[in-house]
Amino acid sequence: MAFNIEPCHISILECVLFTTIQPCEEVKENSREKFNPDWEFKKLEAFNLFEEGFETAMFDDSSWETVSLPHTANMDH
Repeated sequence: MAFNIEPCHISILECVLFTTIQPCEEVKENSREKFNPDWEFKKLEAFNLFEEGFETAMFDDSSWETVSLPHTANMDH
């Protein structure tokens, strides 16, 4: 005996998604968020690109240059 349960799975999935979606905050049409300040930059040699620890909060980036966006690595430092 073969059962076709595929439509049932879709209905359950749709119900779960519909009931768990949280309403978003109203976004103002002209609202903008600044993300330009407080970026840190340090040009590295290719062999240093995979140095460990960049992703940690304790990483010492005090020797890095503070830049704002847009920024290019081609600039003389």
